[in-house]
Amino acid sequence: MLIHSRSATWGCSGAVDAATSAMSSGSTRGGSGRLRGVRGASWTRANTSHRNTPVDGGHGYPPWLSCDLPWFRPWAELEQDATAIRWYEPLLVPGLLQTEGYARSVLNTGGLLAPSDVDQIVAGRLERQAVLGHDMPPQLIVVIDGVVLRRPVGDRAVMAGQLAHLAALAEWRHVQVRVIPAENPWHTGLAGPFVLGRLPDGTELAYLDNQLRGQVISDPIDIANLGRRWESVAGEALPQRRSTELIREVAETWT
Repeated sequence: MLIHSRSATWGCSGAVDAATSAMSSGSTRGGSGRLRGVRGASWTRANTSHRNTPVDGGHGYPPWLSCDLPWFRPWAELEQDATAIRWYEPLLVPGLLQTEGYARSVLNTGGLLAPSDVDQIVAGRLERQAVLGHDMPPQLIVVIDGVVLRRPVGDRAVMAGQLAHLAALAEWRHVQVRVIPAENPWHTGLAGPFVLGRLPDGTELAYLDNQLRGQVISDPIDIANLGRRWESVAGEALPQRRSTELIREVAETWT
């Protein structure tokens, strides 16, 4: 999802207090008590696992939450507890797989953020990625459009490093990165990116964002709808091994 790219119009100041209000009110679509309970359980784990890590401004947020937009913070918490994440992205490398150089280049685009805010958001994004190295990491399946591999973000060195990083992560047993060939015709995924997450109790949630803000989706009908869209976009993608080969081939063109 284009977290802090489409939505990056706020700096860090004020975001933490706004997030506290948003989360306590459960302001998500279908904002049920169940979803608020899931957030609470996740927050307890986050506080425990980051007990020895500096937190933001005395608010008690671990680094991966310290400078996220308020509407994204509930998903950032859920992401840390997910057992499976399915992520479709037609425009950019997903945040959990971005290198520092790539993330910084995305966030610097358009001059919407102050340099200090970019630094904090990049640090938080990299901290979130640590979930992939946990003893029991989530299964992460990412489908991206082939244009993502060829669209310049930053300079050639940034792109070469990002694609080498993608290919390396695709070798991990719990990570799949699959590519929809750029020459494929229009498909349902081009209507926009989305993420589906499954929690240990089987609860499924989704995350959507746009130019203004993101939204955690919990309505079962909406989740089922996105599940069908996932099956459709996954069906367009190359198999895992061929996708990794393609990523490596394109990486060479950036060197």
